[in-house]
Amino acid sequence: MEAIGSPPPVFRRPSNVLVALLLFTVFALAGFALAATVIGGGLVGPATAEQPTFAERFAAEFAPADKPLKAGDAAPDFSLQDLSGETVTLSQLRGRPILINFWATWCGPCRVEMPEIEAAYRKYQDRGFAVLAVDVQEPPEDVRAFVEEMGLSFEPLLDTTGEVFGLYKVLALPTSYWIDRQGRISAVHLGPMTGEQIRGYVEGLLAQP
Repeated sequence: MEAIGSPPPVFRRPSNVLVALLLFTVFALAGFALAATVIGGGLVGPATAEQPTFAERFAAEFAPADKPLKAGDAAPDFSLQDLSGETVTLSQLRGRPILINFWATWCGPCRVEMPEIEAAYRKYQDRGFAVLAVDVQEPPEDVRAFVEEMGLSFEPLLDTTGEVFGLYKVLALPTSYWIDRQGRISAVHLGPMTGEQIRGYVEGLLAQP
């Protein structure tokens, strides 16, 4: 007589899809752990003089060869011609507060801030404030049309070769260097400036001996 009871359990082999999913999860977790360890310097241990961290090696690899100019540095001297063909030399303006503004007619943010620079120039030029608006490698006729459109009372300088652009290590337009009476860089402003910011820079320079 056969015993009556529950049928024996049936074992099914896992499907290929389930196995693949489990393997993917395991390897993904392992990969994340390895990446976190490498980025955190875990595989190379703490930083030492002989054994820098991953972050230090990365920074050293991709750091620019020339350090950017900063406040306190002497402003590199240069000479450029304006739209009238007159040569303007930075060092000849020593003793005056100066804005060196790198820009281009196609630069939208430059177009936004230029009227504010013009307003500051009109307000402070009698106190010695000078604007050297350095246009970067554009035809003179394009620059002249821009000046007329904007109603500028100062003449931009033409950096036809990009030499001064490189001398000042400019990475983006607009970039402004504020120069004190001693010919040193007082501040560097990346991107467009508001009228309030421009007035603050100018008045700060005028207040210096």
